[in-house]
Amino acid sequence: MPRTSTLTPLLFQLTDYALFPHLQLFTSASELVSGLLGADLTALHRAMAEFNAASWRRSSDFYRAAICSLLEGSEMALTPQFLPQPLRAEDWANVCRTSVQPVVKVKVNHFAQDCWDRCETGGDCAWCGFGHACCRKNSTIDPPECGGVVDWPTDRHHTCVKSVRHVPVKHEGQDCYDFCKGAGLCNWCGHGMACCKYGDIYSPNECRAVVYYSAREHHVCVQPSFEQPVSLPAWKRPEELPDDCPDGYSPGPLGCVLNDGPRLQTFYVYRALDDEENRTSNFNAMSLSGLLYYVHTSVLGCPRANGITRIKRLLVTVKNTQEVYRKYERQFAPLLSFRKASETTKELILPHKQHSTESSGLPVHALASVTSQPKRQIPLWMRWRKFWGVLTIIIAIVGVSIYNLNASDASLLRNARQSVNYLAERQAADITRQLRTSVSSLQALDGILQIDRCSSGIADFDRLAMTLIDTYKGISNLQLAPFGTLQHIYPLVDSTQDNRGALGLALLLEPARASFALASIKARTTQVSGPLRLVQGGVAAIAQRPIFSRFAPKYLPDEWFLDMDGVNHSRICSIPETRDEVECSFPGPPDPTGDPTYFWGFVIMLTRIEDFLATTSLASLEREGEGSVAGISRFAYELSDPSPHPSLADVGGIWQRSSNTDALSDSVIVDVAVEEFGFRWILKVAPMEGWPVVSEDFWRQLLLVLPLTAMLGVLLGVYIIFALRKEAMKLQGLARYLKEQKVLAIESAVHNLNTFQCSMYLVELGDFLEMGGLVCHEDARDAKKLCCFDRPEDVVDIAQLSGVVFISHQWTGFDHPDPLNVHYEAILVAIRGLQQEGLKCGYIWADYISIPQANSFQQQAAINSLAVYASVCSSLVCVAPRCRHADTGAELNMHTYCARGWCRLEVLGFKTGTCDTEEKQRAAFICDGDELSLITDTTSDLSDELILHVLGGSFTCCNRSHPGGALCDRQKIRDVLLGIYWRLLAMRRDGDMNCVIWSDRILQLVRTDPEKYFPSQSWYRSDRIDEMQEHFDGYLPILQVMFEKDTRLEHEERLPVFGRKTAKMMAI
Repeated sequence: MPRTSTLTPLLFQLTDYALFPHLQLFTSASELVSGLLGADLTALHRAMAEFNAASWRRSSDFYRAAICSLLEGSEMALTPQFLPQPLRAEDWANVCRTSVQPVVKVKVNHFAQDCWDRCETGGDCAWCGFGHACCRKNSTIDPPECGGVVDWPTDRHHTCVKSVRHVPVKHEGQDCYDFCKGAGLCNWCGHGMACCKYGDIYSPNECRAVVYYSAREHHVCVQPSFEQPVSLPAWKRPEELPDDCPDGYSPGPLGCVLNDGPRLQTFYVYRALDDEENRTSNFNAMSLSGLLYYVHTSVLGCPRANGITRIKRLLVTVKNTQEVYRKYERQFAPLLSFRKASETTKELILPHKQHSTESSGLPVHALASVTSQPKRQIPLWMRWRKFWGVLTIIIAIVGVSIYNLNASDASLLRNARQSVNYLAERQAADITRQLRTSVSSLQALDGILQIDRCSSGIADFDRLAMTLIDTYKGISNLQLAPFGTLQHIYPLVDSTQDNRGALGLALLLEPARASFALASIKARTTQVSGPLRLVQGGVAAIAQRPIFSRFAPKYLPDEWFLDMDGVNHSRICSIPETRDEVECSFPGPPDPTGDPTYFWGFVIMLTRIEDFLATTSLASLEREGEGSVAGISRFAYELSDPSPHPSLADVGGIWQRSSNTDALSDSVIVDVAVEEFGFRWILKVAPMEGWPVVSEDFWRQLLLVLPLTAMLGVLLGVYIIFALRKEAMKLQGLARYLKEQKVLAIESAVHNLNTFQCSMYLVELGDFLEMGGLVCHEDARDAKKLCCFDRPEDVVDIAQLSGVVFISHQWTGFDHPDPLNVHYEAILVAIRGLQQEGLKCGYIWADYISIPQANSFQQQAAINSLAVYASVCSSLVCVAPRCRHADTGAELNMHTYCARGWCRLEVLGFKTGTCDTEEKQRAAFICDGDELSLITDTTSDLSDELILHVLGGSFTCCNRSHPGGALCDRQKIRDVLLGIYWRLLAMRRDGDMNCVIWSDRILQLVRTDPEKYFPSQSWYRSDRIDEMQEHFDGYLPILQVMFEKDTRLEHEERLPVFGRKTAKMMAI
């Protein structure tokens, strides 16, 4: 359901159907303005058939300004073709009910009548009513909306019928947000479909009751649906206001006006809003009836346009300037000033008396003199702007200084934490280094035993182990276990350990050790276990390495072991019949000579934590005087195993810590890991006394910085004021210069569309046929086959008498446009087709013949005039036969022609030259080499949207990466496109009805996506540079302002815009 806004005052809220019976049309401009501004809604019920461009031009500037202001933002031209049929309130009652596919229940107009002449083609037609079509039963040429029609009143001709649509959803499952530029209705998803996201509370109305989503994690294409409408009380027109004027006011065309100049005025403005009040298309109107006209024609529908859901009344208080007051003769100044005034939903000044007139309906509150209350005075020195500026600068400098000081101190603290982190990493590196060193003693024993055939190493094991312990450090004892049974331990007994109880331990048979021993044998590498708690006391880590020797027997000897629980464990490998190969034989890797090796036994290293860490400086962290980091000399630390041995599970895997660990709640943490042994420990380090809050010098620096900063701030503030003023003047001067240059460029662009920068060369049809192909300009000139025209009006006269055909085509070679005469033959086909249509073809313009080829300066001047050449011709033929490029071998066809930027520009220049509907023979055609066809608004290959997107086409210079840093063709045609944009605005302002309709449609495309058709910047890539260059940045706003100023001038004072009619007048 549409939610009710909490903003006040709220006049009423729109639902999904109209709240008024009919919106009528008008027979004249004055009646239209009167109806929009103040007439009763029930009186707006006449036809608008007589309202045409002539009556529009005859309207006064005031009426035209009023209409444009009231219809600002609506996508509607003031022509009969674009005005909708009147709809009754009951026709809208079921427009947007919740459903998978929205259905518009609107009456079929002119049912059973012949609609072909009215609609001009089959398919959707406004003459048949909104959402209905002109179709003929069993017709094979009608569009899809005619399929499935059930109720046929006749089958003898095309008639208005109720359209049945089955439109599929396109791109199901794909993310549509970027393609559709947001949520809502989107043709990329299919005709009438929408782009929505499941569960999005900010989705527009068409997404709020969708039944099925193909995906829920992003926006997808769906069939739109709408919430159930609700009924609201009917709106009542407010009471009529008196028409008398108070003292000091005189009756005027739009109400009471002041006798002696502008004064404060208060009036209502009605605004169309969405729920969030953030739509850029929100519409303002001076009267409720004008706003309702906009809502009916441009908002209500299925789906709802612009998200409009309600109307809000605003009370505005403004005072016009003398300039506005004099310029608009006291008539429409309140509306013009409102755009610069602040608006509020409550009265700023209490009104005394309301006044209005029949013609305006503009409620103006006439205000008597207002008695002001005395205000409290502030000291004079506090009124100086410089004082507040300097004070602001001083406060800013002091604040920035304190912030920088604090930031600097915080940076010192961060550096202290980083230094402690580095200290912890260094300690972790020492631990891992010592562990690798200690474990490498096993590799030394392994190497000795590998070559010890006579077991001399076993006999001298104690002396060998003592040497290794003294050499590698951090080792508590070394053990030797031939065939997995501990037989030698050094030292066996000393002041810190007694290992005699471990002798004779069978590692492969004792259950607690067997799994670790077997894992070491299978891994064939050193395995580290621990830290773990020893039976005899203390915490240690055990490294165990299996030895494989070629001197070892294949099978292990028989062995028996009695554990501490009295259970006997045995291994019998001497009897082949009962031998278990898995338990009795452990082959190893071949030795360097290729001989097989077998398991000999284990060499084992045991290191107690105190012996292991004695070789590192970890214990010195908590002793003061052993060195400091960032002013911190004592640290707490902790070593733990995240996956502890079961014997250490009760202490959380912690196997070493400092005497005080209270500060470790905020510590730096580093990993102590040795990947080759497959273990990872955690080391935590923190200052023993906690992290410092501020540095020692913080307060001393703060007391020193504050007074100095205040003094320097005063001086710097004065300097900044003058420096900023000087810099601002420079920037303003630069901005004015750039704007002046853009203004000059726009004026030059408009002027260049009215003249030839290079003379236009035409060839007579007879001479063109004698050529037998496209010849070079210079050859045709030397053969005296060219006719030279220096003024556009001269070409217009020739076009009226004999006809001038503009040939637009794509070159099929780099050096010659048509080396195989394919295009020339197609041109002949086009000429015969034009003659069969009864069109004049006395002269031909073709680029290779008509543009100089030898002189590069003349050639560029002619290229700059392409749009002017095309605009003065009577016919244009797009020649695009299917062929191949002579140099690249690429296929050329209509698609590649339409992709060319120059071809689009030629067609656009021709179409913008169409300003006179009396010349019925001026048209554009397409020739594919076989037949000639007319280019219409529905031609998909050359649609208006495509030809307008000139810069989206391909250019040869860009494809060749601008060799030698040559100027891009896109930059060359910038001024041409600016001139064409000006001409489009002029066509909508001064043209006939067809020109107004077409130019308004083109300008609407530009308004929808200006960056697409007139991009601010564009990429330039060459063999030298790759950069973004300015294109139309800032040009369009300046051009629009210039055009508005030009429109306010008298017709003779305006910038001349060359068109067909002006050409005739100039010729006369």
